[in-house]
Amino acid sequence: EEIPELTESFNLMTQRLESTFSELSGRNEELESIISSMTEGLLVIDTEGKILLFNIGAQKIIDTEKILGRYYWELLRSPGLNTLIDEGSDRPVSGEIELAGRHFLCIITPLASRKAKVLLLHDLTDMKQIERVKKDLVANVSHELKTPLTAIKGFTETLLEAADTKSAEYLQIIKRHTDRLISMVNELLLPSEL
Repeated sequence: EEIPELTESFNLMTQRLESTFSELSGRNEELESIISSMTEGLLVIDTEGKILLFNIGAQKIIDTEKILGRYYWELLRSPGLNTLIDEGSDRPVSGEIELAGRHFLCIITPLASRKAKVLLLHDLTDMKQIERVKKDLVANVSHELKTPLTAIKGFTETLLEAADTKSAEYLQIIKRHTDRLISMVNELLLPSEL
C-alpha cells in the first residue's frame, strides 16, 4: 500500500526537479545572452583577483584568448584600476582609468556574497577626443575673432580722436558693438579655459 504513495511522491519530486532545472537553464541562457550582447567589457573577479567570468567586450579590451582563471592585474595593467578594486571591496565605486592608451569609465560592484566583484569597463576614448576637439575649436575660433576685433577697436578709437560730430556718432556705434563682440569672445574663452 505504501509503494504507490512513495512512487507518486517520487514522480511529483521528479516533475518539480525537471521544472526547476528547466527554469534555471532558461534563466542561465537569458543571462548569457544579455552578457554577451553588452558592448561594455564585463569581468567577474574573485577576492584573490582571478577572473571567473568575462564577455566578448572584455575580450576585445584585453585582446587575448586565455582570460578565464587568470589574475586581472596580468591582463589589465593600470594603477588606477588596482586602487578602484581595493576601494570596491564593500561598496560600489566608479572612476576613470587608462588602459593601453584608451580611457575607460570603470564601475566596480561587489556581489552580495562579497566573494566576487563585477567590473564594468565603458570606453570613453571617442567622447574624450570629441571633447578635446570641441575645446580646441572654441579656443581657436575665439582667438581668431579676438585679433581682428581688437584691431577694429583700436582703429575706431584713433578715428574718434580726429572725427567731426557726425562721424563721431557712427564711430561710437562701431566701438560699442566691437566692445560687445570682444566681451562675447572673452565669455566663449572662459569655459574652454576652465
